[in-house]
Amino acid sequence: MEFKLADPKSLGHEIEEMRNSLSTDRLDMSFGEIISMYEKNEIIIDPDFQRLFRWSEHQQSRFVESILLGIPIPPIFVAEDEKGRWELIDGLQRLSTVFSFFGVLKTLPQKNNWTLQKGDLIRTLEKYSCKDLPLKFQLNIKRSTCRIEIIRWNSRYDMRFELFNRLNTGGSPLTSQEIRNCIYRGTPASSQKRTCGFTP
Repeated sequence: MEFKLADPKSLGHEIEEMRNSLSTDRLDMSFGEIISMYEKNEIIIDPDFQRLFRWSEHQQSRFVESILLGIPIPPIFVAEDEKGRWELIDGLQRLSTVFSFFGVLKTLPQKNNWTLQKGDLIRTLEKYSCKDLPLKFQLNIKRSTCRIEIIRWNSRYDMRFELFNRLNTGGSPLTSQEIRNCIYRGTPASSQKRTCGFTP
């Protein structure tokens, strides 16, 4: 049986209907502002569909190092509820890392106040906790900005899970060769080992 394309008008109507069901916005916020929202229960980081906080201290250290160096980081995705609170959709590992480093993570308080490991680029970070860092660098982390992508409260509720699902299942696994290409990207002069980022 020959497959028949949908009528272009029907296609256009369906796309328009779905686009109109999603109200979005974006903000650039400092980690200090996000920490303040979290402490006031204005941001919820453990909705039912979220994964557990599972980054190792090495991964957490790399993320803090990235912030200190001003390396761009991926955006955080949240959904606004009818009371104006934000429910985290994507970015649990990153925000939990910052919250636990500053000792304010509520869901897993035993993970608070950990110490940094040697950085890939800043080796002398090793054994520094947040309180041991010079105030200048504590404030540097708090004042660093992060892009927040927001699904507004008047969007369809099921779009929250839909977005989470697409953000976390849309990619293709790297092949072994792609991983090697990413890790070993040395220059002829130095052959220095480099890494290609962190897992969101």
